[in-house]
This record gives sequence, structure tokens and C-alpha cells, in this order.
Amino acid sequence: GQSATWLAAFTGKLELVTKLLELNPNLDKGDYDGWTPLHVGVDNLEITKLLIGSGANPNRGKQDNYTPLHLATAWKEEQIVTFLLEHGADPRITTDDGRTALHL
Repeated sequence: GQSATWLAAFTGKLELVTKLLELNPNLDKGDYDGWTPLHVGVDNLEITKLLIGSGANPNRGKQDNYTPLHLATAWKEEQIVTFLLEHGADPRITTDDGRTALHL
């Protein structure tokens, strides 16, 4: 299931994500498909910055090995792609079907 931090990131609630991270900084706990708070929050630059700044792993793949960088690229989130690359996201990671972020 989803954690409270996951749900707050998914719904774009920055203040709630901040408070939840203070209480339980389990950043890389995924749901049943491996989606972490960073995966579901990667369409929001401020949440992405907060999660990365708090130690979220930008290279953690979900069940099919799509990383937050793959998702931000597919969703055409240019500022977030740049931010992730500047903060350690590896563009060479491949998904289970052999795609890098550049393929998306």
C-alpha cells in the first residue's frame, strides 16, 4: 500500500510532505508496484526538490525499473529533468524493456 508521504506527494501537498518527512523520513518505500513518493511527486518541482534534498534516491526504479528521470522525461517536465540530472539521476539506467530516459 501507499504511505502517508506517498499520498501527500501524489496529491501535491508540499506542506504535508514536509511535516511527514519530519515524522518518518522513509523516502524510498514504494507501493505494490514500486512507485515511491519521488515517482509520484516528480511532476511537482517543489516536491521533487524537497524529496531529493531529504535523501530520496533519484535512481530507484519502480517495478519495471522506470526511474523518476524516466517519468519526468516522458511527462516533458524539463525543469524537473534538469534538476534530477544535477542531483545524481543516471540517464543510462535502462527499463525492463531496454529504454533509457533519452528514448522517451
